[in-house]
Amino acid sequence: YRRLEAEIRVPTRVPGLDETVGTDHPLFERGNHKRPADLVPRRFLEAVDSTAYDTTQSGRLQLAENLLRDDNPLTRRVIVNRVWHHVFGQGLVSTPDNFGRLGDQPSHPDLLDHLALQFQHDGWSLKRLIRQMVTSTTWQLSSEATPQAMEIDPENRLLSHANVRRLEAEAIRDQLLSVSGLLEFRSPDDMSLGANSADGDSPQRSVYLRVRRNSLEPFLRAFDFPEPFAAVGRRDVTNVPAQSLTMMNDARIQKYAARWAESVTESAPNDNLRVHRMLLTAFSRQPMHEETELARQYLQETQQQLSLRQQEKRRLLQAVEDYRIQRSAVTEPVRKSLVQAAKDNESVRQAALPQPIAVWDFSRSERDRIGSADVELHNGAVLADGALVVRKGGYAVTKPLPQTLRAKTLEAWVRLDNLNQRAGGVMTIQTPDGVFFDSIVFAERDPRRWLAGSNNFARTQPFGGPAEDQADKAPVHVAVVYHSDGTVIGYRNGKPYGRSYVSNGPFEFQPGQSVISFGVRHLPPVGNRLLSGQILRANLYDRALSADEIAATSGTAADFVSEEQLMAALSPEDCHRTEALTKQIQQTSAALQLLSDVPDEISDGVLYTELARAIFTMQEFIYLR
Repeated sequence: YRRLEAEIRVPTRVPGLDETVGTDHPLFERGNHKRPADLVPRRFLEAVDSTAYDTTQSGRLQLAENLLRDDNPLTRRVIVNRVWHHVFGQGLVSTPDNFGRLGDQPSHPDLLDHLALQFQHDGWSLKRLIRQMVTSTTWQLSSEATPQAMEIDPENRLLSHANVRRLEAEAIRDQLLSVSGLLEFRSPDDMSLGANSADGDSPQRSVYLRVRRNSLEPFLRAFDFPEPFAAVGRRDVTNVPAQSLTMMNDARIQKYAARWAESVTESAPNDNLRVHRMLLTAFSRQPMHEETELARQYLQETQQQLSLRQQEKRRLLQAVEDYRIQRSAVTEPVRKSLVQAAKDNESVRQAALPQPIAVWDFSRSERDRIGSADVELHNGAVLADGALVVRKGGYAVTKPLPQTLRAKTLEAWVRLDNLNQRAGGVMTIQTPDGVFFDSIVFAERDPRRWLAGSNNFARTQPFGGPAEDQADKAPVHVAVVYHSDGTVIGYRNGKPYGRSYVSNGPFEFQPGQSVISFGVRHLPPVGNRLLSGQILRANLYDRALSADEIAATSGTAADFVSEEQLMAALSPEDCHRTEALTKQIQQTSAALQLLSDVPDEISDGVLYTELARAIFTMQEFIYLR
């Protein structure tokens, strides 16, 4: 039903007003609508004319006439002051939302009246009003103030010089998109539906971004985008660390910088032209010689620092590899013996195991060993080292499932590349468009915690299980069981993970209308939905398995040996040695993680990306002088 509903185009809405009979309403005693008191007569705009409206209708027409009558200067003064505020950074009345007793007095009352009368004389033309302001000598003044002006008029109310002011949030975002060459000036294709639909990742201008009161764009919020609960005539202008951190660390900033660097290095043949072009584009003025030299010096220092960090990264990588070789020399013989013992008893154990409706053993192939849900690899996902390897955006999707699935069990054996990744999906059942899904997810809500993901968290609550600390060193078995009454239970290595909970599910997936994906939380594969790691095997059941059944299936992967099993089989000496090597691997890997942004090759693109990021953090990039 919801899918059909989503296919219905939203009609274009045209606001309108219906004139009706005006009504006086009673005063409710203490707000109780069951106790109406005396009628309260309707009021009117007394500041313009104290004469009451003589009408039995709503009074909207009389209000409109009062707003625009010749002897009412308030309306045109307010409009002129708001335009002045946006052009000069501060209104002639510094409180654009308040011209009353609690508002500020105008700094130039005669100028305000002159502009208001001229505005009316020009037919209320905003274009002519703005042209008159920006062609004035006042608007063209320098922002450098004399010591005398700073002493006499520190707030610059007399406009002896231009005000230095920061761009608004939307303009900062548009500036970033513009210099990087990504900005699209055309409106989105679906603007005809009557609502803005572009999100923060869109190259569209910020005026087309979707605005949701409870889900504002984080980048815009960092730069004082107002909360859309009330009209804001004058925005707050803050200067806080979060803004600098956003310009340095936001993932989109890195993307914009890389795109800008790519454009500059391709279009200019040498450093002099590249630096000149970047500074000219960023500041809309010819760069000074000192600025050009500082930029070139920054490029040289960046190359030296990256070279040193590359050497340190290679040293740590080799150290981790050496520790793992030493650890494998201790644990591999024991692991092989445990695997062989498990294979010897496999036929006996298989007979007693619950039967799945689909099995994917990625050590053999991408085919479903039971049904027809064969896997298709996408975006660089490969079968290697006995597993499905999903990295750098790779993922896999099966053919549609022929069964109806309500109560079900998802089960997978996975090894993660690192434990700091967030919100990637191991195994997901979903509709082909990804609108409805249930998934085994890693670290979406809480770092290093497993989660039963679902669309908009509709059937999701945290299990509250312990933080994952082994999945980057050895495969772990993870399962999520969905009971018909909505109960959801998580398991790790055959044991309950955290606590179970009752959801409002389960969601029923229809025959031919669901697929299984690996390595992505849900389709489409964008953002932080993608996993980085190896998936050894996965099973799908059309019923909710019991705790005993999960315990039995957890050890059925061909080469799966849990860390607990391995440590229990080692001698005390080997166990102590393994723990020491594991600790060294963890410490070295943590140090290596700090160097994860160091590129393998120091190209011109890398150097100019760093220069672009540095330019983004300069005050002149987001301030008008």
